[in-house]
Amino acid sequence: AALQQANMELLKTIQERDHIQNILREIEKVAAAGKLCAQIAHEINNPLAGIKNSFLLVKEAVDRKHKYYEYVGRIEKEIDRVSHIVKQMFDLYNPEVSDIKPFCLYESIRDVAELLKVSAFSKNITLEIDCDPQLYINLSESLLRQIIFNIAQNATRASSFGSTVNINAAKKDNQLSLTV
Repeated sequence: AALQQANMELLKTIQERDHIQNILREIEKVAAAGKLCAQIAHEINNPLAGIKNSFLLVKEAVDRKHKYYEYVGRIEKEIDRVSHIVKQMFDLYNPEVSDIKPFCLYESIRDVAELLKVSAFSKNITLEIDCDPQLYINLSESLLRQIIFNIAQNATRASSFGSTVNINAAKKDNQLSLTV
């Protein structure tokens, strides 16, 4: 009986070790993906800065009465949007702990959802956010963004075609509840 008990405990320990090793492998994959994302963001950022600077010169040269001048604002807005997305990609990998300060949680979740739209779109997955747009919390925004991104990305990958990924956040009694 004692030998059987020891054997059961050994099997349980082996299962726990295997589970921890699987978690560590997943963490390594996420870290590698984050590093690759940061490298890609860096490589995109340099030509994007050149495009923006060149566009600003062209913008000054286009007469406001030109029939295509209406596109100037659109182009500038889209360049800024791409620049913002690239910055978010880079910030997701940034291992530094940012200052703990108040920020709008809804805006952070919305930004993460925006980054995931392409992969969600490919599987016809809808991303829904349920969070008070006026909810401000006092945490490290960059670290929380990375956590939300990783969990929501996993949820998107694990979801079936045409499903919905819900990101819900609420604050009650000075505690944050966040579910994906």
